[in-house]
Amino acid sequence: MLELTKPLETDVDGMPFENESVRVNYDHIYASDYVPSNNVEDAAVRNLKGVPISENSFNAAKEAIDNLAMNPSLMQIINPERSLDSKAIINNIRASHLTRYRLFEYLTSSLDRLATVNPGALADRVRSNSEGNLKTPNYLGGDYYKDRMRSREYAVVLAIAMMDGSFNVDKQSKIITHYRDGKGRCGMHRDSARVLLEYVSKRDNY
Repeated sequence: MLELTKPLETDVDGMPFENESVRVNYDHIYASDYVPSNNVEDAAVRNLKGVPISENSFNAAKEAIDNLAMNPSLMQIINPERSLDSKAIINNIRASHLTRYRLFEYLTSSLDRLATVNPGALADRVRSNSEGNLKTPNYLGGDYYKDRMRSREYAVVLAIAMMDGSFNVDKQSKIITHYRDGKGRCGMHRDSARVLLEYVSKRDNY
């Protein structure tokens, strides 16, 4: 779990948490060996210093945090100072290993409970959580999550990424992978991560 809850290196503006001065540099985009990821489940993929997260990713993270504001147990984990600044809350999730560890524990237990009380809400792969069908994160750079993991672990990793802004909402494919509630859904782990966040946002599930 310690490996899966490592803090990110930068805040939402792309600045290192060590407060060292970093020049914004986009040269990597034009490098001959740069290959952008086509996988839509990339979370905290490159975490490049000096490169802020996109406005869409920040707004999606802010919305996720706002939707969870009525869950006192979860807010005690991610916002013990009771800050009204969404950016500060998001940066705390990105920077604090303890916060990420406790958040991972909370979301994992919530996902296991959800799989018990409402298994149909989860995509097949996440519901079964088979040790024989491990997920390999699709990262092209950095040292985040190199090892294969169980599907529920990956769904929790993605849920946290959706909260800290490192999930790139601009790369979401429209390819349908499964159906839920009679509607086509895209990405088994992504969809299950969103279902999990919705689940813990409801009062009966705190």
